[in-house]
Amino acid sequence: MADDFIVVTWTAGDIITEAKLDDMVANDTGFNDGTAIGDSAIINRHIGTNAVSGAQLGKMIGCILRRQATQSINNTTNTKISWDNEDYDPDGLHTSGDVTIPTNGIYAVLHGFVFAGSSGGTYRQSKLYVNGSLYQNHAVSVTVDHPYGTIVDLLSLSATNTIS
Repeated sequence: MADDFIVVTWTAGDIITEAKLDDMVANDTGFNDGTAIGDSAIINRHIGTNAVSGAQLGKMIGCILRRQATQSINNTTNTKISWDNEDYDPDGLHTSGDVTIPTNGIYAVLHGFVFAGSSGGTYRQSKLYVNGSLYQNHAVSVTVDHPYGTIVDLLSLSATNTIS
């Protein structure tokens, strides 16, 4: 039934026939399994303004950075992480420690960290900067046995914004 859609019309006084019902079921089945939708059936006017296009589906805009080596961070000192591994950055977003946003949108910013265990003080901070200004300050409780932290932020960002 590929690319076939049967136009079923009804007018007042029509008798419901098995043939018309069969055509309606065939249309429904075709839409459910995709065989009634031709390659050109969905065109640009069917896609909402600012919607994700077919070419964009399945493509992640972003980068995955990590710090493999230990980085020394002094107590009560704001220290920018020096990423030493780019696991994913096909669009070149990461340069000299910052991530530059390529296009307006909502971005998920995930960052995880491991601090050296310490018996003194149980809170560690992770700060997120947008365009060089403090955006969020996260305080995370850590212990000697559990020195980990994970932060997830959803940010509405504009093209050319930088995050660090």
